[in-house]
Amino acid sequence: MTIPSTDFPVPPEEAEHSAATEPEMPSPRITIARIQSATARHFDTTIENLKSPSRKKSHVLPRQIAVYLARELTNSSTTVLGSWFGNRDHTTIMHAQRKICDAMRQDPDLAQDVAELIEAITSDQQ
Repeated sequence: MTIPSTDFPVPPEEAEHSAATEPEMPSPRITIARIQSATARHFDTTIENLKSPSRKKSHVLPRQIAVYLARELTNSSTTVLGSWFGNRDHTTIMHAQRKICDAMRQDPDLAQDVAELIEAITSDQQ
């Protein structure tokens, strides 16, 4: 029994299609610490405020955005992220991600802030 060879050229239109449908894997250089640092800098706050139990709006929104970015840009579990953000429960991490995702649909300025942060985090300038 012979196994058919798969060493034949793929037509360019199929190669483009398969490359376009493959999901992008997060870059291994993107860390939770880098996300926290960029988010704190963007919102003129501190990493300590992102981790604090404070419920001030000036702390909560940047924290939730940092959590959203960490879920989107890393492969970290909600439990791991909870430990990075002040020992929060995994359901709090899930809530933050869902809240920012929903808020970005309603608020173009927030969506722009998140896009700017993604660009800052993923660029080679840091």
